[in-house]
Amino acid sequence: MKRYFLASLLYFIVFAVYDCYAYPSSLEINKSELSHHFNKKNVLILNAYHQNYHWAGEIMAGIFSELSDKNSFELFVEYMDTKRCSDSVYYEQLKDIYLHKYKNIDIDIIIACDDNALNFMLLYRDRIFPQVPVSFCGVVDFHPSRTEDHELYSGVYETYDIPTNLELIKTIHPEINRIAFISDITESGKALTARMKRAEILFKNKLTIDYIINKKPEQIKKYRGQ
Repeated sequence: MKRYFLASLLYFIVFAVYDCYAYPSSLEINKSELSHHFNKKNVLILNAYHQNYHWAGEIMAGIFSELSDKNSFELFVEYMDTKRCSDSVYYEQLKDIYLHKYKNIDIDIIIACDDNALNFMLLYRDRIFPQVPVSFCGVVDFHPSRTEDHELYSGVYETYDIPTNLELIKTIHPEINRIAFISDITESGKALTARMKRAEILFKNKLTIDYIINKKPEQIKKYRGQ
């Protein structure tokens, strides 16, 4: 259900509905631009991860299910593979590749899937695809300030009510005073860790959070025995 909701939302975004969340879009459409929106669209899908990554596959399936009309949409798909490589040198190389690859293609809209794709667009969109609208999804720990200095950005983001979940744990298991938080050092992992640290402040003297970050499975097993 989540996948088809997201896909339907993205479908409307392509037709310039840029008000997916609380603050308004800066996009304005005049009559000539409106007529252009009924022509075939060139849609660039920038996925932060690799093709056989489960999360990436679910997102892409939802997008493809709604943008499958070849008479209406020409889809361009890029997998950034940032679970495996995401340093600044790699980003610069991707920027150069996309500059060359799309220099003669007029992209109408970019769908940026996950944090690394959005971060990449915030860094390089104006150099590679100036004035092309960006719609993002799968972004963790988002705040409007992240895009407020950039025009034509909108999207949907993930949110988690960590304090309420911690309260629920204490209600069901009042004897518990120590919780393990397991994460990695990807952009999504860092964002989730930041959310947990903010929530931890609310539970001072009630809960101790053990942060197990970027550990191998055998290391996590050792923790269980402590």
